[in-house]
Amino acid sequence: MNTVVIIGEGPLADTVCKYLSEFPIVRRSAFGEDLPPARLVLVLGGNTSVHLQAEEILQPLGIPWLRCYESDGEGVVGPLVRPGTAGCSQCAENRYSMARNSKEDIGDLLMRLTSSDSLPISVPEVSPFALRHLASIVSAEAAKALQGDKPHSENRIYLVNLIDLNTTIHYILPDASCPVCGQCSEDSKEAAQLTLGSCKKLSRDTYRSRSMSDLQKVLVKDYWDSRTGLFNGREFSFLSTFACAVVNLPLPMANELTGGHSHSFAGSELAAILEGLERYCGIAPRGKRTVVYDSFVNLKDDAIDPLKVGLHAQEHMERPDFPYLRFDPDADISWVWGYSLLQERPILVPELLAYYSLGYGGGFVYETSNGCALGGSREEAILHGILEIVERDSFLMTWYAKLPVPRLDYRSSGDKELVTMIERVRAVTGYEVLLYNTTMENGIPSIWAIAKGERISH
Repeated sequence: MNTVVIIGEGPLADTVCKYLSEFPIVRRSAFGEDLPPARLVLVLGGNTSVHLQAEEILQPLGIPWLRCYESDGEGVVGPLVRPGTAGCSQCAENRYSMARNSKEDIGDLLMRLTSSDSLPISVPEVSPFALRHLASIVSAEAAKALQGDKPHSENRIYLVNLIDLNTTIHYILPDASCPVCGQCSEDSKEAAQLTLGSCKKLSRDTYRSRSMSDLQKVLVKDYWDSRTGLFNGREFSFLSTFACAVVNLPLPMANELTGGHSHSFAGSELAAILEGLERYCGIAPRGKRTVVYDSFVNLKDDAIDPLKVGLHAQEHMERPDFPYLRFDPDADISWVWGYSLLQERPILVPELLAYYSLGYGGGFVYETSNGCALGGSREEAILHGILEIVERDSFLMTWYAKLPVPRLDYRSSGDKELVTMIERVRAVTGYEVLLYNTTMENGIPSIWAIAKGERISH
């Protein structure tokens, strides 16, 4: 039977019941009462705790459900949650709240919540017109689900302005680390075992396996949305020498801006999103749950020695305000399983070395993005990660050793695009671009580019 259980009471629940009168309906005011067999559950009203309760009760029962509630003057409908599949109400809540609030708004809200002098947060009264509009959306989505059609709210939410009834639909990217529907497996030595295969290049002139035109079909659609996206803001600069695009990656404590430069704004936006995805993936483990927490002394047979990675100089460690600690081989720290290409075996790496640790404090080294790269395949990502390490190494070796490196004549490259770009920089900015060969003993070509401006006389 197509029985619908409605959890909630009030005008919205009453109106939805009228709109779904063709289906058998059972009403409950809350989840505390016995839940009868149902084809679909509608949770009307409530807050995050009620929706989490719905997940805890309905996921084990395998019953799909749909929610509708009010949040800061907006009506939210969806997503339609199908137990056992990625993308649930908690994924939606995380994406929606993360993208919605600017950090200034969050700070303002925290002040209002914690200050005894603050005024109560007012919730606007929902008009009868808005209630009927929300009820019609919920009812239409429920009817589609009950009749075997695909509702619009699968992996999406409706956002309704309760004043002017402006209605939009937004994609929800499932969160692999979600405590309700996330499917991350535990990190393990066996899972870190690496077998590399062949990966066909697009052409002899590139080391990428997927083209920008191919990625263009998914990058913006899957990752950018001003209301629910992994990236929620974008800006274009018309003053830059080349087309410049910047996207915003909202994080719990800060906004992270990533940019792209190319010959077109569309291409620059894609590059900015890719840069942001690289940054997002490098912040924390996304596809696995790290579980190893122990000392190097206890793990040394399976772990990389942090002392061989390189630590801060002694004189820096002795400064009273230095934010990093001395490495203690007996102290318990978090580790993640990686793979050593030199030793050809899985190996434990300190988590703060495998992922960005800048700004978190308490670590023994300053770690940023060295060696972090994206690829269309695992092999491609590894290759470009190695190339990034080579690039950083060649720069640092040249800088610290003050190596004499030969200057290159860019015109001899035969690359018309390169020549045009360098000449454009000079024409637009007045800067002279100088290229130097910083290739080191590994033989992988590395070039140091410097933009030199004219000396300004006063």
